[in-house]
Amino acid sequence: MVRLDLALEGLAVSTAYGIWNAVNDPLVGYLSDRIKSRWGRKTPCIMFGTPLAALLFRLVWTPPAPEPLGESYDLAMLAYLTVVLALFDLAYTVVSAPPHLPLPRDVWGISLAAETIRLLIIAL
Repeated sequence: MVRLDLALEGLAVSTAYGIWNAVNDPLVGYLSDRIKSRWGRKTPCIMFGTPLAALLFRLVWTPPAPEPLGESYDLAMLAYLTVVLALFDLAYTVVSAPPHLPLPRDVWGISLAAETIRLLIIAL
């Protein structure tokens, strides 16, 4: 990050990824299971989340750099980095999580054990 204290950068990253993921991941899984569209449940997440994730990825690496530096700059960059990383993580989760989420058992009519084996095979 542009001239940001490493301790503040670590705080932003740990907040954006560590704390935010505890809310973000289950929320995206819950919402993606309830999508009903003509393209299916997972395709809209990928289709609409990818451009947003690309834009936010760009914003992570191109922060605004105001002229005056000092403590207020550090706090502004801390807030900027935390918010942009949290939004990027949300968009990335929307794109990457739905294809890897297990299908509900009632869709395929298979047991939880069979679904677990299917996911392990996909992972390998």
